[in-house]
Amino acid sequence: MENLAQRQQDLDRILDEASALQAKYEGKKWDPKDREKFEGLCAEGNEIQLAIKAEQDFKALDDAARRGREVINPSLPSSRNQPGNGKAAQGEIAGYISLGDAVLASEAFQKFAKDGYARGHVAVVSLATAIIGKNVVRGPRDEPLVALSRDTRKAYQDFLETKEAKAVPTVGAGILEPDRIARIPQVTADQRLRIRDVISTGQTGASAVEYVREESTSGSAAATAHGVEKPELGVVYSLQSAPVRTIAGWMPVQNQQLEDWAQLRSLIDGRLRYSVSRTEEQEILYGSGAPPHLEGILTVAGTTDIAADGRYAPLTDTLIDVVRRGITDVFVAGYEPNAVVLHPFDWETILLEKGTDQRYVWAVVTDNNGSRIWGVRAVESVGAQSRATGVDIPRRELIVGDWQMGAQLLDRMDLTVQVGLVDRQFVENMRTILAEERLALAIYAPAAFAHFTTQDES
Repeated sequence: MENLAQRQQDLDRILDEASALQAKYEGKKWDPKDREKFEGLCAEGNEIQLAIKAEQDFKALDDAARRGREVINPSLPSSRNQPGNGKAAQGEIAGYISLGDAVLASEAFQKFAKDGYARGHVAVVSLATAIIGKNVVRGPRDEPLVALSRDTRKAYQDFLETKEAKAVPTVGAGILEPDRIARIPQVTADQRLRIRDVISTGQTGASAVEYVREESTSGSAAATAHGVEKPELGVVYSLQSAPVRTIAGWMPVQNQQLEDWAQLRSLIDGRLRYSVSRTEEQEILYGSGAPPHLEGILTVAGTTDIAADGRYAPLTDTLIDVVRRGITDVFVAGYEPNAVVLHPFDWETILLEKGTDQRYVWAVVTDNNGSRIWGVRAVESVGAQSRATGVDIPRRELIVGDWQMGAQLLDRMDLTVQVGLVDRQFVENMRTILAEERLALAIYAPAAFAHFTTQDES
């Protein structure tokens, strides 16, 4: 935009100079030097006009592309990045609230409540979009927080002055003064859903994402004498397509629950968000690829089975040894392992491992820097256990991987909450709250992942 404004200023200056010369010699014979100057100004003006048109065309195309995307930009610029002119920038972050608070304060929900929660109508109202990703700001209970701009902060402040909102417990007077809201009621205890924190993430505006998958490599560089053919580095690629899939869940609520906004907020922040996130983790690892499922990392060919890598000793190796062997497998495949994903039961086994002296081994093998093992971050996830039906013992896996280079999660539509009437709910004084997201999973390099079955199906 600065280039466009500067070009416009240059064009205005050229037009002024050319107009002055044209007025000076109106009906008179031109001085050769002024004629040459006038023609030069016209030529320069034509070039600037072409540049302005090209930039305007590009801006129009970019704006149209942005309007066509379903996923909003999940970040707002930090106030530290704003120009120091003493004025509040429009996109500056002014605070954070929970997803439930954002739903209740949204214009759509306010109208929905004012109209008596769509009594007598079959209506579905889109309420809000959550900002959830690896760089998301999280509250004290690990819940994602939605960033507020100055304008939305003012709207939320007005919402807090309403009769209904005053019935909701808040953090004292002036709840928006803190950068984060420290109290978010929940009805379920959050488990640590963290695959999104380590896997590469992005956005897409298409219904399917085409990408290239690295299937195998062969050969290596070598010292080569003059006149001798250089060695070939063979890499086999395949063209893949990752379709966008929908993950959704809904729950019925009574009309009285809709009017109890504190409880409604806790349902949205707790059960719905947690349920969708938990299923997302399952799909990332175990998705079959058949509609409506994602193609999961553990279902593609080319990943390394640690138990079959030729170095695993089933009689003596513990899970601590298994993690180290998986790290080595990923390193040898040419990737950088940055996380191990495992079920809380398996992480508990590692933590409680004791030596012959009955002392815990954990302090010996970790770098003592948070949840890490062998220097690699440990990610506890209930998604590491499959939801297979018809088996007594579901499959459970431990996965070591380069989650940045090996795969990418592409969001088409972030977690969205809707409320409305379904079937006979009108006569039963019930409503439905629906949470859903749309996303695709691209697995670029299966060899970037090594896995070990800690519990098998029977």
